[in-house]
Amino acid sequence: MKPYSRWIALAAMFFTGFARAETADLNAVHLIKQEAYFHSQVMDYIHLIADEHGSRMAGSPSYRSAADKAVAAFKEAGIEQVEVEAWGKFGRGWDWSRVHVQMKTPQETTLSAYPADFAPGTDGPVSGEVVFAPLWDHPSMASVNDDIEKTAHQIERWKSKYRGQLEGKIVMLDHPHSFKIPAEPETYRLGEQEIASGVANDYDMPLKPGRVPTLEWPMLAYPIDKEESSQVWNVIPIEFATDRWRLNARIMSRMGEFLVEEGVGAALVSGGAGIAGVIMHSDYGSPYSGDSLPPPSVALMPEHYNRIHRLLNRGVPVTVEVDVDAEIYEDVDGLNIIAELPGTDRKNEVVMLGAHFDSWHGATGATDNAAGSAIVMEAMRILKKLKLPMKRNVRAALWGEEETCFCGSRGYVEDHFADPITMKLKPEHDKLSVYFNLDGGGGKIRGIYLQQNDMARPVLEAWLAPFADQEVDMFTITNTTGTDHLSFDAVGLPGFSFVQDSLDYYVNTHHSNVDHADHLIPGDLMQAAAVMATAVYHAANSDELMPRKTLPRSLPPKNKLPDILQ
Repeated sequence: MKPYSRWIALAAMFFTGFARAETADLNAVHLIKQEAYFHSQVMDYIHLIADEHGSRMAGSPSYRSAADKAVAAFKEAGIEQVEVEAWGKFGRGWDWSRVHVQMKTPQETTLSAYPADFAPGTDGPVSGEVVFAPLWDHPSMASVNDDIEKTAHQIERWKSKYRGQLEGKIVMLDHPHSFKIPAEPETYRLGEQEIASGVANDYDMPLKPGRVPTLEWPMLAYPIDKEESSQVWNVIPIEFATDRWRLNARIMSRMGEFLVEEGVGAALVSGGAGIAGVIMHSDYGSPYSGDSLPPPSVALMPEHYNRIHRLLNRGVPVTVEVDVDAEIYEDVDGLNIIAELPGTDRKNEVVMLGAHFDSWHGATGATDNAAGSAIVMEAMRILKKLKLPMKRNVRAALWGEEETCFCGSRGYVEDHFADPITMKLKPEHDKLSVYFNLDGGGGKIRGIYLQQNDMARPVLEAWLAPFADQEVDMFTITNTTGTDHLSFDAVGLPGFSFVQDSLDYYVNTHHSNVDHADHLIPGDLMQAAAVMATAVYHAANSDELMPRKTLPRSLPPKNKLPDILQ
């Protein structure tokens, strides 16, 4: 090497922050793989969480029962430091036990349905003539997620249009769902194109320079264009997003309040968005105490919903009977499940892994997210069973209230690490190395979303190199959204979600009535547990904490809401 070349190399090392030299502990990885693949208990945890205790709506008795059983399972694995930890008041809990929907005329037949969330029961069968009264005049106008102010004005017009016409009726609120013959397979694994582009699915568009919009708080609108709106959700502060959900729920509750005032018998909505025969439905009523409740409501299988619409469209009267048993619980505590393995000489520092434990209510929440929770539990069991030495404490979290607002992880982060609005840090902020999250269905792990943390790439690639032959090779700089790692990322802590094969998650099981354990592949779950345990083990023993991005700025004050949104 020429003298000036040596100086150039040294300068490069200085200005790039001296790239960390990390290697995988192959002996530990071998032991982890052996335990994960040949002595797995991950399907036992799936059975416990999904088959015995699905669904697990936040704030419901079912959730609490499942949480207690998870604590017992951790203890059975030898993990003694485990508890159900409250982070504060969440809002409403809700659960259901029975639903029956019957078309009485023009033909007697049972309709496939399940209750719409956060709607009360009927207190016995309710029958009535069906009327079609959608919020939007045309399906193309239905853009609730586009502009909340526009939606609020539309609700007022809708109320004026239907006032005095709905008493005793069974009201259809949605336009029919249009079906298309599937052009691609329902079950899907990432291919070479996705790996090369660094994009795992349509929810994870790469961030393109110059196309990030100016964001305001409250965030009342975002672009309708799919790619631009995806970019918004990949860069938006989590407090903007959750505040928007809260506001949207309050505004939409005005519809339910009006229907109750008008004395409707029940409401029908379409469970559209999935494939044939699947009911995909969530985010109907408001989970926030103080918001108005809707009338008893059910989500129908789209084919059955569409049949009723066609009959009405041709002037054929339809009568439907609805019978729902559901319970609402006000002012419930938000609950997380926290388990910990003690470290050795650096036990004042922590590595975390987690997944959300709550689910929607149409099925047992197997892929969303009993799978992630079971993998976290299995990774902890493996590390405990092997008695591998770990310098840092390893803390597992099964989060509550993810499906409604990321509230479980947000509450935990605010209690332990930092305020995401003021960015005031707590002492524990300096002690967390990294948080690993799993919430992408039941598919095997294919890599990690780096959340624009360039410094973490060589570290994570080195630790997971022993899984390259199992196709763990997608370390994409892009952000991913919609789950609990965002709570950590929002306060400048390294928080990562794993890239997973989608399988039939987004087209079939996500928030649907078929989200059962039948859609899980045991081998994929075993592989994911091995990968997660390996990442956690190396993070716990690394000489350094995970590299961090620049600490985010504090958030600006909120702007005043328009009068229609007050």
